[in-house]
Amino acid sequence: MRFVPTLLHGMVDYAVGVFLIALSFFIGWSGMAGWLVAVAGAAAIFYAALTDYELGITRIMPVRLHLGLDAAFGVAMFALGRIVAGDGGFAWVFYSIGMAAIILAVVTKIKPAAYR
Repeated sequence: MRFVPTLLHGMVDYAVGVFLIALSFFIGWSGMAGWLVAVAGAAAIFYAALTDYELGITRIMPVRLHLGLDAAFGVAMFALGRIVAGDGGFAWVFYSIGMAAIILAVVTKIKPAAYR
């Protein structure tokens, strides 16, 4: 059952992207772990901006494709949690984001409210 509006989903997309970028600097990770976290955040913002929903900027990507990318992003967050698991015990943050991304991919409506 899809019940999460695309507007709310879009807000979460941008918030998670900004959070990941900020986290990489706030924690002070250097090297590959820091870059991977920042790039994951930038990627989330980038494909949110391309999505055809209320908060999309260019609106060239269908919501269904965006939700597929969210599921892949969730899996990537689990992998990232494994990569940074030894860096201060922050793996749970990535596991939580990964689980939320996968769940949101399943429960977000396919059509934005403006198109119904």
